[in-house]
Amino acid sequence: MARATVDRIIARVTQWSGVQVLVQEDNGDWDQNDQSAFTERRCAPDKLHVSVRLTALTADGASVTSDREDFGITLPRHVPGRHRSRLTASAIENLTRDTEESINQMLGRDPKLHRPPRLAWGGLIDALVGTGIVVSEQELIDAPLTIELSPEARAEIAC
Repeated sequence: MARATVDRIIARVTQWSGVQVLVQEDNGDWDQNDQSAFTERRCAPDKLHVSVRLTALTADGASVTSDREDFGITLPRHVPGRHRSRLTASAIENLTRDTEESINQMLGRDPKLHRPPRLAWGGLIDALVGTGIVVSEQELIDAPLTIELSPEARAEIAC
C-alpha cells in the first residue's frame, strides 16, 4: 500500500437522522453508528443531536470520505427554562463551540480533554485503506481540521 500524506481533515456536521445501526468491524466487534436516512425533523428542546462524517484531503488532491457517519454528538442546549424561540446568539455560539470541542475530543485532538477509549477515526482509516492509502491515527490527529456545519446542523443548533 502507498504511503500518502493527508493534507487536511474535514468534519462535516449534519442533523442527526435519529436512525442508528450496528456495524460489525473486521475484528468482530460491533460498532454503533448513525446511518444517514431522512426522518422528520424533531428539534429536542433540551438536547442538540448532530452527526459527524469525516473526509480526508490527500496531498495528491484525492478526497476520501467514510462510508458511514463516524460519530454522533448529543449536547445540552444550556438554556434551562427558556423557550426554544428565545435562544440567544450567545447560546448559539456556546453550542457551536461545544460541538467543535466534542469533535476534537472524539478525535483525540485536544490533550486537555478526556480521551475516549476508542477514537472515531476507524471509518476514515478504513476508507483510506480501501483506496490504497495507509495512515496512522496520529497522522490524522496531526492534520489540520476544518469543521463544516451543514445548513441543517446550523438550524438544529439555532432551534
